[in-house]
Amino acid sequence: MKAKQLLRINAELAVMIGLLVLIDVKSTGGTAFAALNPNPLWLPVLAMALGYGSGMGLLAAGMASAYWFAMPHAAMALDEDPFHYMLARSLPPLMWVAASVLVGELTYVRQRRIASLERHGRRTEDDLATATNAFRLASENAHALQVRIAVDEVGVGRAIEAATGLFDPDRGRLPQTMSRLVAMDAQAQDFTIYTPVAGSWRAFAQGQEASGRPDYLAGALVDAILATPQAVTLADPGAGALLGRIGVMALPARDARATVRAILMFHHLEPERFSRRGIVDLDAVASRLAALLAVLPADVSSNQPPRFQVAITSDAA
Repeated sequence: MKAKQLLRINAELAVMIGLLVLIDVKSTGGTAFAALNPNPLWLPVLAMALGYGSGMGLLAAGMASAYWFAMPHAAMALDEDPFHYMLARSLPPLMWVAASVLVGELTYVRQRRIASLERHGRRTEDDLATATNAFRLASENAHALQVRIAVDEVGVGRAIEAATGLFDPDRGRLPQTMSRLVAMDAQAQDFTIYTPVAGSWRAFAQGQEASGRPDYLAGALVDAILATPQAVTLADPGAGALLGRIGVMALPARDARATVRAILMFHHLEPERFSRRGIVDLDAVASRLAALLAVLPADVSSNQPPRFQVAITSDAA
């Protein structure tokens, strides 16, 4: 019990006892209400025991008993039984003490029951809030899944249409086909596919938003990318500084034999794509790209589009 609460309860008890004493002195001449039954001194005892438990009930019983014994009572008559006289004097304080303990303990049981119900109610509210959030999240995911399914149904047709370009006899259109397939797979447009050409890594295909990106990669950056079995991002201590001049994430596209067929460079990505799940998804995109390049003729990736046949000097070199 806090100090302020204890002080307030003691003040309440003092006020009740003080009012009863004042009423007793004014109305009965200070007899501790000996002629009244039930005695008004029961009131503070029951009030404290019911409201705050046996501890405060015993304190109220003690104060009432002290006032009871302090006040003068009628003297024992000559023909009165001493035992009966002493019982009449001591019975009210005994009853106050017994009642304060009994009622106070019942109050403690009630308070513990109320506290238990409040804890159960809070747990129920927390569980309800958790269930509500879970339902809301499930609803949002279900809606997103429905949208994704609808989009994928449209995307399947586009992917099939784009994949047919792999069999186009005009090999000059192949970079555009690869760009469309990677864009649909990665859900991004600002990327460049670099493939090895005569000892250097040059741009083979680009997304629609990759206009003006470097046409070839510097040797130091290539070495750093090829030395890492996973994606290279700006957060990497070694290659991050080199990568920051060109893009935000680079993935070596390794085929089933661990041969690097291409480097998939993303120049811009949304922040959520840098999560563990996002990197795993993009790494899978690079793996599928490597699988496609592995089944194409060996000279396809060496045939650069006209724009990439011109060496352009840049900082990336």
